[in-house]
Amino acid sequence: MSEFSDFLYAIKEDNAFSKTVEVECRRFILRWEVLLEHSKSQNFQDLWALFETVRHGSSQDKFYVEFGAYNGVENSNTLLLEMINDGWKGILLEPNSYVYDALKTNRSLESNKIFPYCVSDVSGTDVTFVVTDTDQQLSTDERYLN
Repeated sequence: MSEFSDFLYAIKEDNAFSKTVEVECRRFILRWEVLLEHSKSQNFQDLWALFETVRHGSSQDKFYVEFGAYNGVENSNTLLLEMINDGWKGILLEPNSYVYDALKTNRSLESNKIFPYCVSDVSGTDVTFVVTDTDQQLSTDERYLN
């Protein structure tokens, strides 16, 4: 059996899947190759999000938050979601002042709220954001440099 056949068999065996969801999953997998060409994610997180919304039959408005959105294109986990224009809207955060303007230029201001903020795992503290010289995508909270 192929991976595709194994996947479809698993869907049929799982009573939580309705016939409609099975059909939608089949359609999604057939479109996978086209979507793959447009994905900018490092590990296809955008495709996973799309698949999960299809698998669970979500047709409502969908929402994402991307921390470290960089310039909105390179390694973006959300650009494809915005591009397919299927009810996706989100928040994009990028504290790197060198690429923040590019982010605002590259992404839809209708679909996104864009902020120059850094997110921390500690509430109520200031974060010192350090921009690296070599690869600005690796910029981070200074606590993580050691």
